[in-house]
Amino acid sequence: MNIKISMPLLVLLPVLAVTACLSSPQPGDSASFSIVERKEIIPSARTKNHAELLFSLVDVSQKGTLQKQLRKILYNGKSAETYLRLFTAEWKKAYNKAENERKTNLQWSYEEAHNLALTGSFAVIKRNTAVYKGDVHPDWHEKTYVIDLSVPVRQIFLKDIFTKEGIEKLSALADRELRRFSQIKTGRTLSPGTPLSRGIYSQDTVNLPENFYPAANGITFRWDPGEIAPSNEGAIEISLRWNEVNEHLSAKGRELAKMFNNSR
Repeated sequence: MNIKISMPLLVLLPVLAVTACLSSPQPGDSASFSIVERKEIIPSARTKNHAELLFSLVDVSQKGTLQKQLRKILYNGKSAETYLRLFTAEWKKAYNKAENERKTNLQWSYEEAHNLALTGSFAVIKRNTAVYKGDVHPDWHEKTYVIDLSVPVRQIFLKDIFTKEGIEKLSALADRELRRFSQIKTGRTLSPGTPLSRGIYSQDTVNLPENFYPAANGITFRWDPGEIAPSNEGAIEISLRWNEVNEHLSAKGRELAKMFNNSR
């Protein structure tokens, strides 16, 4: 069975159309960023099938702390061009190996799309990937990175935007929302204190992920399919409203909330 994947370049955040600028852009300006788009085809030597790779990647051309941090986060310190070249080479090796092993389904595909949003002194990058190597279903992943564009430029994590005590409170709020999510899916109440595995989840307790993003309605946490529940449950996302978490925010967290919160 041949399956052709067509993953849309998901616009979960506003995508910036980025162009070159003759003047030196400041970190955080839209002109600081560029988009690298590429389509690569790896042909099969013995069949009409092929592997198709599609890329739409965010990068920063100008040297400096923004370029260094973004490339460290997304490309292990390399440029987007180098990343996609090395990635394609690895896929070619894997594809040729599968062909030599006489694998039956050689209609492979990979898509990676980055969406970028700039709000005040923060950049939010969503990285969506879809991998298909002849399996029954494609493997979908989505990861969000929140970058503080003020000096020093850096990726920020939960410990940066919540107090230590706040993270403990946050876990209780997230537990409540996970129970609500399970109830919506199953129609059955998952009472506080009962193991989460009594609902749709594959574990009794769940830790907060660093895969989160700020939005107008609050802060959203995401788990990919198969991460905390069976894959057939799909991705799991829960949101906590800014007015619920406000008292648990650090100074940096209050700055972040101020940029995104439109409920005031």
